[in-house]
Amino acid sequence: MWEKSLQKCLSTCKQVLVRSVWMGVQHLALFIRRELVWFISESNTYEKNTRPISNVRTKGAISIFMKLFGTTFLFISCHLSHGPDARPRISECNRILQFLRQNMASYSNENVFDGSDYVLWFGDMNFRLNLDPALFGALQSSPPTSKDLPQLIKRDQLLSAMKQGQLLSKFHECPIEFLPSYKFIIGTSDYSIQFRLPAYTDRILFKKKESDNNFIECLHYNTAYNICSSDHKPVFAHFKVYIQPEIQDYGRQQTLETSQGDIPTLLDHVNMVQFGHGDG
Repeated sequence: MWEKSLQKCLSTCKQVLVRSVWMGVQHLALFIRRELVWFISESNTYEKNTRPISNVRTKGAISIFMKLFGTTFLFISCHLSHGPDARPRISECNRILQFLRQNMASYSNENVFDGSDYVLWFGDMNFRLNLDPALFGALQSSPPTSKDLPQLIKRDQLLSAMKQGQLLSKFHECPIEFLPSYKFIIGTSDYSIQFRLPAYTDRILFKKKESDNNFIECLHYNTAYNICSSDHKPVFAHFKVYIQPEIQDYGRQQTLETSQGDIPTLLDHVNMVQFGHGDG
């Protein structure tokens, strides 16, 4: 259902679904501009359940690896444990990282995590705020405003743990200039203060492999306050990256030319699937 809805929406922007993965309630879909589909030479998916009971698959991470032209990407979506204590979430992040480092990328002798040119790690990371009594009392009596941002960010568990080297120390995050994305009364943009204090649970982190050819810049990082279908507000980011050209060889060039000749037929098929005519 989610994939068909996204395909219908994004097809108007000439985006097509190239890979997806799901685990329990988690779902990750990768879309790309239609004309770039033929320049993806490798892709793979990975899943890591962090629940102690293997058939309860509500926490953990799913990821998609992709090579576009000569550049590799790893997209990691996670859903970590809730609660005020940050230690279980730190442990889960490190277990996910260890799992990804055990999987080798087929294009090189490096693992899929360290070998990727760009890694984006995002999702409901569930980190909370370590509040002093004064700020705790203030948030219980009234919702946060923009003037509270410096104090809230200063007490964010994730940023604190990253600075201390407890997890994801090589990752970066755009400056947070929006109010916490959690927790809201469903159907509104009002914080549900009587049940949970506001927190930056939903995050997008990024890192690049050290190379003179790699460049990544976060252009926009915000939350969509007008979407009210959940107790979370969606968080989104816009990145600018440098894509390295592929090192061509004769065999690959022949394959590419053959594939390009089939583009009209294949795109017609993609359009049929998008609008539900290709199910079977």
